Amino acid sequence: MSLFVKICGVTSTTIAEACARAGADAIGLVLAESPRRLSLLHAAAIADEVRGRVKVVSVFRRPSPETVQRSLDVVRPDLVQADHDHLDGLFGELRLPVFREGAPLTDAHGMFLYEGSESGVGQRVDIEEAAAAAQHGQMILAGGLNPDNVGEAVSAIRPFGVDVSSGVESSPGNKEPELIYDFLEAARSTEEVAVS
Repeated sequence: MSLFVKICGVTSTTIAEACARAGADAIGLVLAESPRRLSLLHAAAIADEVRGRVKVVSVFRRPSPETVQRSLDVVRPDLVQADHDHLDGLFGELRLPVFREGAPLTDAHGMFLYEGSESGVGQRVDIEEAAAAAQHGQMILAGGLNPDNVGEAVSAIRPFGVDVSSGVESSPGNKEPELIYDFLEAARSTEEVAVS
């Protein structure tokens, strides 16, 4: 199975198209406080551009149920990403719970995202702790990844997938197609070497 790659913080249809062409599995549309935050209508327009070619993820931190429902109605995402204890009431196939380093993983199963203790600041995780977390299910590794270090992280941790945002940007919110291609190539070429 190919490494799952999510490009988070996509802010335009142009970059969403670049992600799809590069072979990303998912894009994250940030609806939480962030330099990459989108309105629901802007997120919906981006989602409609690539729907069916990549998974669309509505990205929150600690949303209310009403906020999540508005996203489901307007953006129609494939997945909703938020802190694991803020996804109550969502069906399993829609959930992408976030667990942070140092927090108990007792509820981690299926697909989940694992990152440093603080979201959205490019914080890298402890390799040994992340490798242990990867045994709990389909763990997507996030935090501080870029084209230069993702290969090493994949080799050491063996996650189900990886998630990148600032590591493929020239400035906050401004993603570069070339860096997206480089990231995907670096992530998956390392995976191929590990399997062969």
